[in-house]
Amino acid sequence: MKVKSEKHILIVEDFDQQLQRYVCMAKELGMIVHIAMNLEKAIWTLTNERVDILLTDIHLTASIEQNTFEGFELLKTVQAHYPEVLPMVMSSDPKVETYRESMTLGACHYMKKPIISVDELKIAVQAAYDKRESLAIHKRSASHRVPRDILLKAKDGDFAIWLRILQKQLPSMR
Repeated sequence: MKVKSEKHILIVEDFDQQLQRYVCMAKELGMIVHIAMNLEKAIWTLTNERVDILLTDIHLTASIEQNTFEGFELLKTVQAHYPEVLPMVMSSDPKVETYRESMTLGACHYMKKPIISVDELKIAVQAAYDKRESLAIHKRSASHRVPRDILLKAKDGDFAIWLRILQKQLPSMR
């Protein structure tokens, strides 16, 4: 089953065998795939190609200790310069701190590596888009909240009075 419209995904993974597996999965979902195996190539791709979705590993340097965090630098770059890109993270790192930091840096979804199936990737992409849409709706609705003074005036439960006060305030709330 294909993703609704052609999405351009940048997959950043330092292990070639896994990278090729994820490329096949993304293509099966109908995505246009860009790849990078390191931070520099990923930033170059973000700058020079259309990218809708970023799927990055956190540790882009082979290390048993998992003490390199290039994926965090990439998330910071996306957050600062490419806010239209939907960032997703994948990692085999078992530490909760890695998950927390990823989410703090703007990741819309965190996947445990290795990604096993196309369905897993599809669900993750949809969940990330749903989360982004939910955040956008929340931001829009926050700008249209009923002012506190109106709520205090309407505390007596008289809905008709509250509605009249609200209707008078609506032009100034926009």
